[in-house]
Amino acid sequence: MRIGAPVRFRAMRRKAARQTTLAIIVGAALTMAAFAGFLAWRLPRWYAELQTISDPKERISLENEIFKNVMQAVGGAFVLGGLYFTGRTLALNREGQITECFSKAVEHLGSEQLCIRLGGIHALARIAHDSPKDARPIMEIFCAFVRTALAGRTSLAKLPLDASAALLLITTGEKDYPLDLSGIDLSGADFRNCALDHVNFEDSNLQGADLSLASLRSSRFRGADLMNSNLRDADLEGADLVAANLCQSSFRDANLRGTNLLGANLSEATLLGADLSGAKYATREQFETAIVDQVTVMPDFPETPIGRPEKFA
Repeated sequence: MRIGAPVRFRAMRRKAARQTTLAIIVGAALTMAAFAGFLAWRLPRWYAELQTISDPKERISLENEIFKNVMQAVGGAFVLGGLYFTGRTLALNREGQITECFSKAVEHLGSEQLCIRLGGIHALARIAHDSPKDARPIMEIFCAFVRTALAGRTSLAKLPLDASAALLLITTGEKDYPLDLSGIDLSGADFRNCALDHVNFEDSNLQGADLSLASLRSSRFRGADLMNSNLRDADLEGADLVAANLCQSSFRDANLRGTNLLGANLSEATLLGADLSGAKYATREQFETAIVDQVTVMPDFPETPIGRPEKFA
């Protein structure tokens, strides 16, 4: 498994620890400055009031009151400082615990025992849930783990249990950042009703995969093989399907608005009820054997032929 994501995670944690330490120092300095400012403002007023009192008893009483107020201010400053330092200490301890748990979980992913690998996966999932700012690097680790676990996989073979667990966590919940599942054999995978927006499936094998009801907005399928896959009611708005093999796939009632269909193979693809409005670089030839009906919203075809991109020429 590639170590890029764990290294970035630890670097991020070290940066957070430095920032927390700096915040403690700055907070202490601000507290002391505020207390010193209060005394500098108030003490001259109290001294001036003392000079106006001629009765010794009243003067002593006022001096006692001033001393009492100063002690209360000092005590309050120490209490506030203590609460601040306690909170920061707890934050540092929590950061350290998360880092330790993370390191152990990543080590477990490399174990030869399935149960330990599964434990590492679920430990990382717990960290991602409890610390949202760590969710993205953890999802990147899961993607690297899946790529390693499925290396050399026989097409349509049953997915390993640990890879399935990692994929489930990757595809659960909406994410506003891209993830990389390119070049992986995911044939026959079950992605029904999954959140896969912005995911990169470039050159991946998704033959026979079930992507029905999946959210695939702005996902990248360049050169991917989706032959015989099920994308019924899937949302592919803005997806990149350049040179993708969509032969005999079902896009029934799917949202394909704004997709890039340059060089895509739509032979015998089912497009009943599909919406392809705004699809880019589509040609009439691509739809000659596709299955459409009166409800299918076809794209606007260009007047002149479109060439294939250099990468796939």
